[in-house]
Amino acid sequence: MKGIKVTCLGALLLLIGCGDDSPSIHKWQGVAEDTGNYVYVIRNPPKTQSGLVSLIVSYIKNDPDTPSDFLEDEHSIFFYKESSVTPINGERPKASWWEQPFTDPAIKYKEIDAQEIATIRYFKDKKRLTVFLQGEYRRHCSMRTDSIVDVYDNGKIDPLCD
Repeated sequence: MKGIKVTCLGALLLLIGCGDDSPSIHKWQGVAEDTGNYVYVIRNPPKTQSGLVSLIVSYIKNDPDTPSDFLEDEHSIFFYKESSVTPINGERPKASWWEQPFTDPAIKYKEIDAQEIATIRYFKDKKRLTVFLQGEYRRHCSMRTDSIVDVYDNGKIDPLCD
């Protein structure tokens, strides 16, 4: 009887510890704010182009915190995949020589560009949201010769590779 309780408790703790693996988008403060652009980090991004584009479009249309001037054709939004250099909380690892630990191995500064997966821009006059796919999402196929996807206000989306 005691073994069953321990097994059930272990299974329960395993389920609780697994967490939610669904994709989520978080505002990020890790890049200088004076650029006039907005930066977001995606935790567990979808594997497909269509999944990524759908996630981004849904977020932009439904999130009450979407910057109003973004929809006025003013700025771009950059999306990065969550990583050690793009953590959700925005606290990037220190890498300057004066911030290095004396006893641990030196921390190498990594550029965040390798984690960029999409950039979007809204063109008010053309009534379309343009998604520039980057990194692993930059794929070409018979339906696409580039990685620029237009999403129109009427809901139409350019064909994708998947």
